[in-house]
Amino acid sequence: MLACARRSWELVWYGRQEFPVGVPPLGTKVALMCPVCSKLFHGRNKKQHLHYHMMTHTGEKPFHCPHCPHRANRLSNLKIHVKTKHGLLN
Repeated sequence: MLACARRSWELVWYGRQEFPVGVPPLGTKVALMCPVCSKLFHGRNKKQHLHYHMMTHTGEKPFHCPHCPHRANRLSNLKIHVKTKHGLLN
């Protein structure tokens, strides 16, 4: 496993064996692992998905409702809140 100095997640090489530090062999899939619950994230947007996932562990809610004190961990959740609670389409 490689620890990422910039973020708190780890790169995990998976397959039949672990590989030494460096570039994995061609065709080896790379995933990111949540350091809290060990959930794996794959695919093109794995860093973004892990970032959003980490908000569930930290309780971070960076999106504020402009009409009330409600806060959300994702913009999509805030849009649903505004539409259902305030009847506005933004």
